[in-house]
Amino acid sequence: MKLCRLLTVAAAGWYLITPSFNEQNQLNLTAPLSYWAVVQDFDSAKKCEDFRAAMQKKVAAAPPIPPANAHEAAQAAKRYAQCISSDDPRLRGQ
Repeated sequence: MKLCRLLTVAAAGWYLITPSFNEQNQLNLTAPLSYWAVVQDFDSAKKCEDFRAAMQKKVAAAPPIPPANAHEAAQAAKRYAQCISSDDPRLRGQ
């Protein structure tokens, strides 16, 4: 592996992302990842996955209902959160 590639891999962080919403205020699960919202960034995949698991555990007890307000919409989006490397080309729409 070339040194420049190694440095790029070492510098990559991780994002916790959630789906965006369409014009009807519904989750747009089919939108490209470049349209998803970055909730938080992490310096390792494990930290991101641990945070995601804890977050989803909190919202898992609530029944999935169509969001009536911004808070409920954010809770609904958390159900589909993903951890993704900051250098993933899908974040740039490639």
